Amino acid sequence: MPSKPKTHLDGSVQRSPEDEQEISHNVAVALSNPRWRYGADKLDAVSVLEQGIAELRWEIRYRRRPRGKRLDSWTGREISGRERQIRLREEAVRRLQEAGLSAERPWIEGEPPLLLVRLRELEEAARTAQRKASDPKAFFHHTLAIHFSPAYLAENADGIRQDWPRIPLPDSKAALLASAELGRQVAALLDTESPVPGVTSGKLRPELAGIAELQSRGTPDFRVTAGWGHAGKGGVTMPGKGKLETRGYQPEETAALGVGQASRLSPASEKPEKSETGVTPVPSLLGPATHDIYLNDTAYWCNVPEKVWDFTLGGYQVLKKWLSYREHDLLGRALTADEAREVMHTARRLAALILLQPELDANYQRAKEHSFPWTA
Repeated sequence: MPSKPKTHLDGSVQRSPEDEQEISHNVAVALSNPRWRYGADKLDAVSVLEQGIAELRWEIRYRRRPRGKRLDSWTGREISGRERQIRLREEAVRRLQEAGLSAERPWIEGEPPLLLVRLRELEEAARTAQRKASDPKAFFHHTLAIHFSPAYLAENADGIRQDWPRIPLPDSKAALLASAELGRQVAALLDTESPVPGVTSGKLRPELAGIAELQSRGTPDFRVTAGWGHAGKGGVTMPGKGKLETRGYQPEETAALGVGQASRLSPASEKPEKSETGVTPVPSLLGPATHDIYLNDTAYWCNVPEKVWDFTLGGYQVLKKWLSYREHDLLGRALTADEAREVMHTARRLAALILLQPELDANYQRAKEHSFPWTA
């Protein structure tokens, strides 16, 4: 006669290893979203299990074919095989809902069962680490900080090209939150809808105050006619050569760069103008030369460092791409004063992002050397 299941002091029941294995299998299969069985391109994991439970209940009610009895590890009584499967799938649903894993997931063709188990293990490890973090967005900001590290991009170029980048996860809460703080600074610089103290608003950091200042010879004219863009086939905007002048830094520009902070944004709780000298000299980060970027023959943005001008996102040169769509013949009007200032603010955001790179690289190295130990 089978023995009754063990009960813990807290009232919970110790399930048999066989039951635990089947529950884990049910979770893994549900996460794979098997459209071949349920005839849908997308089903969330809980819906997959609930459909399976409904099928079993239908079989019990209408087929009524006797099946062998076995001991239920929950109640200690003997139940049919179908009743046991319902129990196991209901427990799998409870665990998925508790873990917040009922979101829709795409089906992966030919996905082996071993990969499904691996997926479950990785998600459980990530959830465990996330529960230890006080910031619900810590993982997003940590990922952002890693992705903007030049060292990470160089070391993982092949994986990134194949859309399969790996992100090292810090093995401690303190390291994760420190990385997330850097990621929050990156996010603030990328969010053009919100001002950044010391960069686009308030008392500016000295190394940024002189970047991309809008100047004009004579009456201000904000028409973009320097040839930054033109209409191509089918109305597609094509970039043009434009007009820029490359030069060295002026003495006052060099002096401003020499007192700037090279690695980290000033904390919002402190005065952003009180930035300290960074470990890496600012000129070596922004480049040895700078450009004057012309809207037309008389108006230009003065002192756009070469690394700022060359900065790309998504494969596009940020400032040049913006200008190509604002060519007067395409836009049909001159820039507004706010639009002209937007180029200045964007250049300063990019400069601040470049100056953050040494700390982003150091953060990536720390995460890589002390990463969460994923199981094989």
